[in-house]
Amino acid sequence: MEENRRLCAQRDGEIAHVKAKLDKFRLKQQEDDQRLRDEWEQRQKSFWTRIETAIMQEEEKVVQNSTEEQRKREEDEKKQKDEDLKRRILEEKRRAEEEQMQKEAEEKKRSEAEKKRKEEEEERQQQEEQQKKDRLKAELEQRKQVGLTTADDDWQAARSDLKVDHFSRLGRYLTFFFRS
Repeated sequence: MEENRRLCAQRDGEIAHVKAKLDKFRLKQQEDDQRLRDEWEQRQKSFWTRIETAIMQEEEKVVQNSTEEQRKREEDEKKQKDEDLKRRILEEKRRAEEEQMQKEAEEKKRSEAEKKRKEEEEERQQQEEQQKKDRLKAELEQRKQVGLTTADDDWQAARSDLKVDHFSRLGRYLTFFFRS
């Protein structure tokens, strides 16, 4: 029995030794599992951090591109507005120049028409005066042939009579006034 006990003790020692090795192996396995879990978590964290960083960079690029496109669009719109404004100003200037030229042409035409009308009027008056002179000359010739005086001669004679008559009355009045 002693042998049995010794064998039991040996088995118990071996069992304890095996249990200790198993515990040591389990502990090492747990440490390895923990280390692998930690590495896994670290890799996952790093992986997701890189993904999030890439997403943020892409979002920043999109925002930057969007901002750049917006700025470019605004510049293009501003350039278009400036070009439209310049074109409108040039068009208005051209229209104003055309209107000015048209007004000047109309004024010139009106002035020429007025000048022509005045020249025609002067020519007509000169013709009338010439006709009147010719008529008076012809009338004067006829009166001389008949022995009559002209209306102008009659007027000159009447005027001279009035002057003489007027001076004679004035003389009588002054004589009367100074005698008194």
